Amino acid sequence: MPKKKTGARKKAESRKEREKQIRANRDHVDVAKHPCNANMECDKCQRKQKNRAFCYFCNSVQKLPVCAQCGKTKCMKSSDCVIKHPGIHSTGMAMVGAVCDFCEAWVCHGRKCLSTHACACPLTDADCIECDRSVWDHGGRIFRCSFCQNFLCEDDQFEHQASCQVLQAETFKCVSCNRLGQHSCLRCKAHTVTTHAKSKVFKQEKAASYLCPKCGHETQWRLKTSACPVSLTQHFDAEIYARLALEDDDDYYEEHRKGVQFQSTCNLCRESHKTQVWLCFLVLSFLSIPTCAASGNDIQPLKRCFEKLKHTIQKSDAMLYSPSIDDIPENCTTMALKCYMLEFQMVLDEEEVHDAKATCIFAYNKRRHPDTVGCLPCEKYSLKNITIFLDRLNTLFEKINAQGKM
Repeated sequence: MPKKKTGARKKAESRKEREKQIRANRDHVDVAKHPCNANMECDKCQRKQKNRAFCYFCNSVQKLPVCAQCGKTKCMKSSDCVIKHPGIHSTGMAMVGAVCDFCEAWVCHGRKCLSTHACACPLTDADCIECDRSVWDHGGRIFRCSFCQNFLCEDDQFEHQASCQVLQAETFKCVSCNRLGQHSCLRCKAHTVTTHAKSKVFKQEKAASYLCPKCGHETQWRLKTSACPVSLTQHFDAEIYARLALEDDDDYYEEHRKGVQFQSTCNLCRESHKTQVWLCFLVLSFLSIPTCAASGNDIQPLKRCFEKLKHTIQKSDAMLYSPSIDDIPENCTTMALKCYMLEFQMVLDEEEVHDAKATCIFAYNKRRHPDTVGCLPCEKYSLKNITIFLDRLNTLFEKINAQGKM
């Protein structure tokens, strides 16, 4: 017969077990229950927020600061204080020793709290995974996702966890009685029988759908959703999947069929090396087609826009970069036109011309033009007045138009 354990032996073993559990859970701190993340209501603005040294909304100091490490609001006379106060229980700012840079909360003047909190603060890198805000950027508390263990702010915690949750088993059993449920909630991925789906408070019509007793969302009949993977889908994905599965529109099936055919064609192209080679030759042949013939036709809308707008800037006294036709090589015509259009836009801005006809000028300058090698930049050309600028631009239009007709 083994010896019977005494009371002291049982207490010692339970204490060792608790200490072992504490050491094991040291890396997994429950952020929601930590003092640095506790709820706090401001004394002045009465707004709830995370435990802070200063109110996030009105920047006021609280009457009773809470220590971010031990959570106390009163320092006893026999504590390990850095500042001794024999026979006095210190509260308020007399208890404060420092402010944590990570959690923005007060730390009491206890030696242990001051020496350990900065290294062990659970909010050291507590940036929200959804909005990338740190503790200093919002007033709410910090939480961890139950599934991915990432930090979440108070605004995004429910939405993120609903989209992050993935159940591991497919079951249609009722959450209340473990019987096979007839009604499926596609929001919380739960099933209920008719008895437990009926509301005991509100009277429901027989033809109406029952509401989920857990979240209040409208449920679906299980025979309609039995083909849907309810438990392995994320937030609202099962609802969308069910809607597409029950879609009776012929256009949807036609588009879906065309999409499948296009995807199969792309897969065939990827699998065949010979097809890939011929596609490369086809693309290169399109790229090698000369575009100079089309440039004359493309310049006509820009020229008409210039004719309608040149009277608005004729009184301008600005000096503009104006490339001469004799100074422009054959391969730099596009570059010279780009310089003219940039100067033209600058004059329109200076003269405050807010005309809808000027849209074509701005649209041309926003387009990406190929940079020709060996062409001079706009600043290398001479500065001329507005009259010479308009004459030379008109001559350039005629030259480009003549090149397009050749």
